This record gives sequence, structure tokens and C-alpha cells, in this order.
Amino acid sequence: MGIVIILGIIGAVIIFLEGSQDFIMVLYYELYTVGFYFVIFLAVAIMDNKITGKLAKYYKEKEELLKGEHSDLISKLTFISNEITNFDDIVDRLRIINDEVIYREYYKEKGGILGL
Repeated sequence: MGIVIILGIIGAVIIFLEGSQDFIMVLYYELYTVGFYFVIFLAVAIMDNKITGKLAKYYKEKEELLKGEHSDLISKLTFISNEITNFDDIVDRLRIINDEVIYREYYKEKGGILGL
């Protein structure tokens, strides 16, 4: 943006020194261009800030889960974006995995389905 400002001022000075009245038009277009790029850069910065905040929150929650008491169950989870959309899906998936682990341990202790 600084280069656009400098080039606009140089262009306005050259046109002013030629004795033409077009330097006002050059300054107007310079302000218009700088304002346009400023709005675009501002919008991109705001979107980037929001996306970065959401990613930081996601990775923080993921790290807290991995350090929790069910870290061995979570390590079995696969984070597939199409299947897992929010935190509730992760909890449901953990419940299923936990039930499978408990069932296998119970099955091994009792010696099979009949308990023989």
C-alpha cells in the first residue's frame, strides 16, 4: 500500500508541475485505490484472525483429550472430518470404543459367552 501512495503522490506532483488540473483526479484515484486495498487487507486480516482462533481452540481441546484419563481410547480414534463434526461425536465414538474394550475384557475373564 505504501508503494501505491508514493506512486500516486509522484504522479500528482508531475501532473501539477505540467500545469494541468488533473492532479486532483490522480489524488482522488490514489485515495480510492488505497481505500479499496485497505478494506480488502482488513477483511482478510479479520478472517485470518477468526480462523486462527478456531484452530487454536480445536488443537487445545485435542491436546486436553490426549492428556486425559482416556488417552489410550482416544489414540484409537481417527479424526476424519466427514465423520466427526463436533465434540459430541468424539464423545459418542469414545463411548463405543470403551464399551468394546469392556466387552472384550469381560469375555476373556468369563471364558466365552457361556462363561465356561
